[in-house]
Amino acid sequence: MKIAQALTAYMPTAAVVAVILYATWLPAPIGDTELPLFEGIDKVIHAIFGGGLAGAILFDYTRSRPSLRVARPAVVWYVLMGVMAFMAVDESVQGMLPIGRPADYADLLADWLGAAVGALTAPRAVYATVRAARQRSR
Repeated sequence: MKIAQALTAYMPTAAVVAVILYATWLPAPIGDTELPLFEGIDKVIHAIFGGGLAGAILFDYTRSRPSLRVARPAVVWYVLMGVMAFMAVDESVQGMLPIGRPADYADLLADWLGAAVGALTAPRAVYATVRAARQRSR
C-alpha cells in the first residue's frame, strides 16, 4: 500500500489519535468545565479512547482490504498490543509534560480495558458495517 493510499485509508484512525492527543496533552482540553456527571467519568473517557482507537484501526484495516471479511485473530492481537503500547506512551508523556496533569496508572488500566473490549468486539461490528457499505456502493 502506497503512503498516500495508507493515509487516506487510515483517516478515521488518525482522527481518533488526534482527539486522544488533544485531550491528554493539553492542560485543560475542555476549558474550565469540570466533568461532574458522576465519579469516575475520567476512567470511562479513557476506556472510550482505548476502545475507539482499537476499533478505528480494525475498521480501517478491514475497509482497506476489499477481499477481507473479518480481521484475523493475529491482526486483532497485534492491534490490541499496539494500542496498549500507544496508550502507555501517551500516559507517560502526559506525566512528563508541564501541564499539571500527572500520569495515572488507573487511567492507563482504563485505556487498556477499553482497548481490549474494542479489539474483541470490533471485528464483527466492522464486518457488518463494511459489508453494508460495499453492498450500497454496488
